[in-house]
Amino acid sequence: MKKISELELLRGGGIILVVFAHISFHYNTVLLQRFVVFFIMPLFFSISGFLFGYKDVICINTCKRKIITKKVISLGIPYFLFSIIYILLFSFFNRFIDTNNYFELKDIIFILYSPVAQYWYLWTLLVYLLISSLILQVKNFRIVFGGAVLANLLWYVFYSDVDLTVYSKTIVFYIYFVGAACLGQLYARNNYTTLIDKKRTQFILLILLIIFIATSLLRVSQNSHTGIGNSVIQLINTICGIGGFLFIMYNASRVKIVKKAILVVANYSWYIYILHSYFTSVSKTLLVRNFPNIDIYSYFVISLLFTIIGCIVIGYLSKKVVFIDFLFYPQKYLRLYGDI
Repeated sequence: MKKISELELLRGGGIILVVFAHISFHYNTVLLQRFVVFFIMPLFFSISGFLFGYKDVICINTCKRKIITKKVISLGIPYFLFSIIYILLFSFFNRFIDTNNYFELKDIIFILYSPVAQYWYLWTLLVYLLISSLILQVKNFRIVFGGAVLANLLWYVFYSDVDLTVYSKTIVFYIYFVGAACLGQLYARNNYTTLIDKKRTQFILLILLIIFIATSLLRVSQNSHTGIGNSVIQLINTICGIGGFLFIMYNASRVKIVKKAILVVANYSWYIYILHSYFTSVSKTLLVRNFPNIDIYSYFVISLLFTIIGCIVIGYLSKKVVFIDFLFYPQKYLRLYGDI
């Protein structure tokens, strides 16, 4: 099935923002931390959900076992392997690297239900895919989506959105996965190959961008982060943010060199997501220790370029070594049910 180019632009631009936001963690910038949790991660869940609906749901009833096997291999193996590697590295080297993450070897036994670092996304996505593959059929998508909307809204009535645990994130963010899956299913049925095909679509996305900015400013001014009002505003803010970001990336890609750079980053986005925390920690250590007076703007630019380029280089080299490539893409080597 042909790739939808706008999804690649979203993936490339989104992973840059993930790295940027995680770099900001070193400065304890609360607003940016909330930004990455409530916009960037729903964006990636939406992309994954769309692809699930676009590629997998249409054959969910005839090849469910194959789909589940593929998801377990492609997400489960990297999740466990890189979680173990992460804990081992930061257990032994945290005295040499400036990081906010502290682990002990015993933490390895808890990764089945307690994800570490950025790998919570893989854990949550695997849960979504397994649940969706088991319970979703073409006819009941809307029912599940309605339940996800209700769960999202009710959560914020009773709980704050400031300190979400991995379990609450799993509940709250499912709406974006299953909602995008509904959209992906619609696109597959109608054989659509682009997300933006008319100027009217761009105008709608521009309106969503304006609403996103307005609701973001409103949320910054709020003192309370619970209640049904906050719940509705948060939901609108995130959905409009995804649409607005698509508008920005689509128009930025009109510049050829920008589009080429974004697509290169998108092509290595899996490596960047898996590895970026190592590079951000190393860049922080090197810059802060050797240049204690470095300004925040230089720090962000240098760390961002160091992380993105470093991950791309590792990704490029890993493709040439089977063992390392297996860590990232085990489904290429474990074809248990034919071409998974």
